[in-house]
Amino acid sequence: MELTNTIGTIHSDENAACSASVVVSAWYDRYGTDVLRLCFMYMRNLADAEDALQETFLKIWRKLDRYEGVPYTDRDGKTTTPVVNDIVALSEFSGNAQWADLVGHIGYDKQHREVFNFGKHKGKTLEQVFNQEPAYYDWMMKADFPLSTKQVVMQVQRRIVEEKRRKDQEKLQALKLKFEG
Repeated sequence: MELTNTIGTIHSDENAACSASVVVSAWYDRYGTDVLRLCFMYMRNLADAEDALQETFLKIWRKLDRYEGVPYTDRDGKTTTPVVNDIVALSEFSGNAQWADLVGHIGYDKQHREVFNFGKHKGKTLEQVFNQEPAYYDWMMKADFPLSTKQVVMQVQRRIVEEKRRKDQEKLQALKLKFEG
């Protein structure tokens, strides 16, 4: 059996389960371009990045059955058995919708606000931390975080600045009305 897409062909073992191949093929189609970009960003060589991409998906394919039926407990204490040969269930379990950045340093809470997934501020919103500890923004921008994490941090900081500017404008308008009227 072969899995083919725009990057190349992955040859699978004849004894492999077809359903696992379908799952990995669907993942490859859905995430292959993003994984290739990430590999290229680190390797700076397209041929090496394509090799790393193919090796990544081969490893997933080889290990998929190992996790089928294994229970998982999430951060809310809910236990599920997510690994099944169902691409929709696996995609929902992978939690990419819960991450604001590519690596999962920043996630979303139940109100869809950006929260830290690491360190002393784990579980706190970025806005809360940056308002209480402004130097934390500077530290994150100077530290060795991935670009996707820094982009989220900058977006949140921009939102904070814009909100502060809007509130200042409202106060200024109220003062103008008070002294003109």
